[in-house]
Amino acid sequence: MTTMRFGDLEMGFVMAGRPPLPGFHALPGVAKDGDWVMCVRDAAPAAATAGVIASPVRMKSTSHLPFGPPYEPLPPAGYRALSRVTYLPGMDYRSFACVRDDHCRAADWIDGQVVLAPYEGGDEVFLLPPHHQTITRPPCVLALPVTSVTGRPPARPRLSGRDRPETDNDWELYRSTWVPFPAVRDAGRGTAWRVANTPFYRLELWRRFELVSFLDNETSVTQRLSDTWTVGVARTTTDTFLASTTITVSGETGIGVPGVNVRGSASVAVTLGYQHSVAVAQMESRTVTRQIDVPADHAGAIFAENHRLVVRRADGSMVHGGELTFKANQSFIAVQYPRAASGSDRLAVIGD
Repeated sequence: MTTMRFGDLEMGFVMAGRPPLPGFHALPGVAKDGDWVMCVRDAAPAAATAGVIASPVRMKSTSHLPFGPPYEPLPPAGYRALSRVTYLPGMDYRSFACVRDDHCRAADWIDGQVVLAPYEGGDEVFLLPPHHQTITRPPCVLALPVTSVTGRPPARPRLSGRDRPETDNDWELYRSTWVPFPAVRDAGRGTAWRVANTPFYRLELWRRFELVSFLDNETSVTQRLSDTWTVGVARTTTDTFLASTTITVSGETGIGVPGVNVRGSASVAVTLGYQHSVAVAQMESRTVTRQIDVPADHAGAIFAENHRLVVRRADGSMVHGGELTFKANQSFIAVQYPRAASGSDRLAVIGD
């Protein structure tokens, strides 16, 4: 897997000094030895009236400006060049890429850096500047649609008898999505290795139910089963995950992919199946008490849903420190055995 499609745009990477991938354009930027260069090509349907990628009309001299490379690709109408470039006479300026307006997002230029506005609530795009981007007017970055592969939710827990069941059910891969490699830290893996071996990383959300409390009520009266747990994502855990991967996880901001060595930005919480991209209730860290009333001569159990975020390379191996597991808040289920006279095996969960 050397390239990947994001909506109507296909992307890949090469090292600086190498020509673009066959059939691709290089996205303008200022790449030095040891740097990566982003390559893109149009993947829109053949019937599309305007492709996502277009060649510059010509190169515009900016040598009169006090800083930055001396040339800027001049885009055709409806397109943007995302950066000025170092351009030498004799180079084919048509090898550079201009990007259609709807695949760009506005940015700010502050103290020599591209600064991205916070992602919006329902925005499912990954904002990625070219490497060592230099200012254009106005500054813009590439906006890649973030999509997911959908698996299946975990099997609903049940009791098949009065004996205590297995503590854990099997993990189910619920959703997964891909992000370009500059978005993820991978300790010990250099740029050249990542461009050649894992130019994209996969973020996975796994789910399962865990038995957290059980009672076999052998008496002739209803008994209450009560316990207290810590749910959501603890700060110490998320700090470790962030340090290993650059990915942020919290109840206040959801799942953020701010990028490493580039100022990328994305919220992938909605993409991975959460209801909102920010303020994700299941991730809120708190201590909760849950109770159930187990009928006479019945067994009752409380299950909590666990979530597991995993970051993997293209070959399926996991990034060092790229795993985060937590009990999801507001995700308790209670069941009984045998079933009630109504035929239901569900018990009401009493919250605090």
